[in-house]
Amino acid sequence: MKTRKAIGWVLAVCFISALVMAETSTEKEAGQKRKGAGVSAPRQRDGGIPRVSPSRRGPSMDRQQAYQEMLAKRVDSHKQALAELEGIKKIAAEENATRTVEALQTMIDKKDAEFKQKMERFERQRRERSKRVQQQTKKPTQKKTRK
Repeated sequence: MKTRKAIGWVLAVCFISALVMAETSTEKEAGQKRKGAGVSAPRQRDGGIPRVSPSRRGPSMDRQQAYQEMLAKRVDSHKQALAELEGIKKIAAEENATRTVEALQTMIDKKDAEFKQKMERFERQRRERSKRVQQQTKKPTQKKTRK
């Protein structure tokens, strides 16, 4: 009787494992299909926001609009993460968990500072690229002649 129960449990675990493995492989295939479509798969550090280069969107107005959309998504994602931490901090404060509140506030400050640094670096790189493009368009293109 005990062996039948053990066999039943083993079969149940195997079945569940097979289902999980099948689901995982389906998700991987879907991710590969997305990559093949020209849009990179969402990345963990970006908050799951797919990265699409604004410069590959077409005319400058489209690029500017794409840049603004990407910037808005990043800011919204950051605000949402901070709001979640603030909610947890509020619960900890209600429970008089002062060390937890302090730790959460430290984490919030750190994440906010990191986000601001990333955004400053991103904006600086964008300005540098824009400056380079402007310099390249001002220079007359010289064609090489073959002898």
